[in-house]
Amino acid sequence: GGGRALWRDEDIADSISAAAIRFIEKNKEQPFFMYLGTNDVHVPRMPNERFRGKSPLGLRGEAILQFDETVGKVMEALEANGLTGNTLVILTSDNGPVLDDGYQDEAATLNGDHTPWGNWRGGKYSAFEAGTRVPFIVSWPGTVRSGDTSNALISQIDLLADAAALINTTVPLGAGIDSRNSLDTWLGRNTDDRDFAATMAANRTLSLQSGQWKYIEPSNGAAKITTVNIETGYLATPQLYDLAADPGETTSVYSSRPAEAERMASKLAELRLPVSQMPTPRFTIVNTQEGTSQTVCLKRSSPQLKPIKIPHSSTSMKAKLDLHKALKRHFGFDSFKNNQEAVISSLLDGKDVFVLMPTGGGKSMCYQLPSLLMEGKATLSSPLIA
Repeated sequence: GGGRALWRDEDIADSISAAAIRFIEKNKEQPFFMYLGTNDVHVPRMPNERFRGKSPLGLRGEAILQFDETVGKVMEALEANGLTGNTLVILTSDNGPVLDDGYQDEAATLNGDHTPWGNWRGGKYSAFEAGTRVPFIVSWPGTVRSGDTSNALISQIDLLADAAALINTTVPLGAGIDSRNSLDTWLGRNTDDRDFAATMAANRTLSLQSGQWKYIEPSNGAAKITTVNIETGYLATPQLYDLAADPGETTSVYSSRPAEAERMASKLAELRLPVSQMPTPRFTIVNTQEGTSQTVCLKRSSPQLKPIKIPHSSTSMKAKLDLHKALKRHFGFDSFKNNQEAVISSLLDGKDVFVLMPTGGGKSMCYQLPSLLMEGKATLSSPLIA
């Protein structure tokens, strides 16, 4: 507070990069995750005075140069601290471009023939591709080959699952249910597309891309945000685009490709469901002793479900006590009364264990816990919604 809360816009980038470098130096002897969010090229664009006159694009161009300098400082710090070879660096943006966002910095006037949106239609706020299709640059010398370009469909939401895979762990049950492990694609080991990617425009209109197809749901918004001169993609009727043949989304093929349109619309409707109503998640059970795996279903309605490890017991009574204690410890309530015998016998028979948890109003939700997991012999992967 007070004077410490004051800052000069021109000094923000220097302050952020200095903090990032201090963090790297402080944590160089241990694994770390660092998120660096800059103010460039967001408004208000007020780069440091040393960049004045360095770009024909005016303040916006100078802000881009300043951002480039920030990235360079971070990369130099990694190199100076001997971390380049074991540090994964990802450079990306949270949305597509907008030039005139209400500040009189002549960004649109000085833009000339530069096209920050590439050959895509729309821009920030838009349901069209330029709204959410952003740069995604990966650097990891010795692991990621330099100079390669991938056209694979990915999503930033996969960072959670990818980070877990990178450090050889799993995402906690119930967390990150939309996150998929796409690490091999991110690292250039393959060019596999994500099954689909859902995006949301400024007025909450949803779009879905799967393979070459892009579906935009109907909405009642204006066709253009006049204050920023950006087409929105909002239309009262559904739209379907073949991005392979029409990357600029100029012609909707919704009427001529009814099967694709229906498939995309159905998938989007499924994604809108509350988590408790979604299709049953699939998990992979990995038997750590035998090296085998199998896919099972886990019915759940609570994100608080955690793996339960129960030592194998030679007697039925001992197994009952172990199970009772573990369930009480993990779920916070006592034995399952009428269902306890069935639960115990299922465990001792070596089958999957079905646990009934009360959800209120006299109802229960059934959870399926594989016996290998219960006995501490297996691990559970992150969920994948079927």
